[in-house]
Amino acid sequence: MTTSQPQHYAIFVFTLLCLNLAPLLAQTTGRWITRTPMPTSRQEMSSTLFNGLLYVPGGLNAGGGVSSIIDIYDPASSQWLDSESLPQAVHHTGLRTLNGNLVLPGGYIGNFFAISTLYQLDSETNDWLQMAPMSTPRGAHVALVMAGKLYVIGGRNGNGLISSNEVYDPATNEWTTLQPMPTAREHIAGAVIDSLIYVVGGRTTITNDLTTLEAYNPATNRWSTKASMPTARSGLTAAAMNGRLYAIGGEFFAGQTGVFEENEEYDPVSNTWRTMAPLPTPRHGMGAVTVEDTIFVIGGGPVAGFGVTNVNEGFTLSPVSTESPEAIIIEDIRLFQNFPNPFNGTTQISFDLPRATRLKLTIFDVLGQPIRTIAEGTFPAGSHDLTWNATDNQGQLVSSGVYFYQLEADRSKTTRRLLYIR
Repeated sequence: MTTSQPQHYAIFVFTLLCLNLAPLLAQTTGRWITRTPMPTSRQEMSSTLFNGLLYVPGGLNAGGGVSSIIDIYDPASSQWLDSESLPQAVHHTGLRTLNGNLVLPGGYIGNFFAISTLYQLDSETNDWLQMAPMSTPRGAHVALVMAGKLYVIGGRNGNGLISSNEVYDPATNEWTTLQPMPTAREHIAGAVIDSLIYVVGGRTTITNDLTTLEAYNPATNRWSTKASMPTARSGLTAAAMNGRLYAIGGEFFAGQTGVFEENEEYDPVSNTWRTMAPLPTPRHGMGAVTVEDTIFVIGGGPVAGFGVTNVNEGFTLSPVSTESPEAIIIEDIRLFQNFPNPFNGTTQISFDLPRATRLKLTIFDVLGQPIRTIAEGTFPAGSHDLTWNATDNQGQLVSSGVYFYQLEADRSKTTRRLLYIR
C-alpha cells in the first residue's frame, strides 16, 4: 500500500474490517519478513535506494576494522548483486541519493576520526568525485535529502557533540549553515515526511540515551519539539512509510549493555507514538530504506558496541502474506503471485485447487473497495490461470497504482498485492 496520506491508511484498515479482511492483516501493528542476508556482516552503516536497488556502504566489520564495501540488494528478486567499493573505508556515515547521484557526506575513518568530505559518484564514469566539503567534520550524524538538497545534522567530532545543521546545494556545489538543532546529539536517526525533517533519539554521553524528537522546517529555518519517543535509545535507525515515522532498534550502555527490539511509530498528524511489531533480530547501527510498502533493515550489531550481523528483515503493514515467496497456502489451496508484477496491459493470476471448490476472486483498490470480480463459481480440481486486463466491473481502465486480489474459498480468504502501471 502506497499513500502519503495517513488518513487514507485509517480508512483502508476500517474498510478491510468491514469486508471481514482483518485476519489477513495478521496484526494491526505490522509484520516482519526475513529476506536474503547481506553477503558481508557489518554495522554502523547507512543505506539508500538508488535506481531501484538498495546500496549498503562501509561500516565496521567483524574485527572492528573499517569497510569500503558497498553491497547491493535487489528488493524485487531478494538477491544480492556484485559489490562495489567506496572511495575510502568509512563508518558512521550517511550514503544518500541526491538528484540521481549517490553522495557520501562525512563519517569516521580509522579510529573514529571525523571527516568533512563529500563524495559524489559520477554515474557515467563510475568514479567518486570530491565535492565541496562540509564546514563541520562529523560522524554518527543524520543525512537526509529533501527538495533536491542534502541536509546533514548533528553527530560528533573530536571537539564533542554537534548541533550544526547545514545544507548542500548540488546546483552551486555550496554548503549553507542553517538554524542548529536544539539538542546536540549523536548516533541519531531521521526521515523526511512532507515538509519537515524529523530527527529522533541519540545520546549526549555513552550512558545518556534520549527520547527526543525534533522537526526542522526548511521553509522557515525553524525547529520544533514533538512528542517524545516512548523508548530512549541511540544507534537506532528510522524510516518514513505511509506518512509516518518508524524508529527501529538501537543500543544502550546505562547500568548494563544491550540492544533494542523496539519498533515505534510516530504519527505527525496526531503527534502521538504507538508500539509496532518488534524487530525480530534486536540490533543497532544499521540502515533503513523504504521500498513501496516495506522498510528494509539490513545488517547492524546484535550486541552493544562491536559485533556484526548480516540479517535482512523487512517491516510491512501490508495485508499481503509473504511467508512463502511463491504461493500463499489456504489449507490445500495455493494462491500464487500474479505475473508479471508490476504490469501494464494484462496480468495472470494463478491458483491450484486440490478438489472442486466454490470460490470468488476479486480485485480491491487501496481503500478496500471491490472494483472487479474476476471469477465466481465452482472450479474443478487442478491448476487455474485467470487474466485481469486492469478494468473495473464497468469495463473502464483503472488508474495506475497498488491493488489487491483476494481469493475467497472454503470459507477462507487470502490476499496478495499487485502493481499496475499505465
